[in-house]
Amino acid sequence: MRAYIKEGAVGMKVHPELNMDPVDSKDSLALLKKWKEVSGGLPVLLHSGFNGFEPKRAREAAKIERYYAVAEALEGSPCVLGHAA
Repeated sequence: MRAYIKEGAVGMKVHPELNMDPVDSKDSLALLKKWKEVSGGLPVLLHSGFNGFEPKRAREAAKIERYYAVAEALEGSPCVLGHAA
């Protein structure tokens, strides 16, 4: 993360469907908290919801209900919900 920020990153994108890891999993929330700490609160773009082209099993990882925990993890840092179901 530090290397990306040093190179000019202005935010981070999280795509739970492709990662096959729900955005509210222990590991995903730890990643978001670490990003907030390391980046000083740079924005996070979250691919939320699903578009119907992904495998059915991937949809579970991106259900909009899972994003409540994200808001708590980022504690006021900028967050954009792309494709918000």
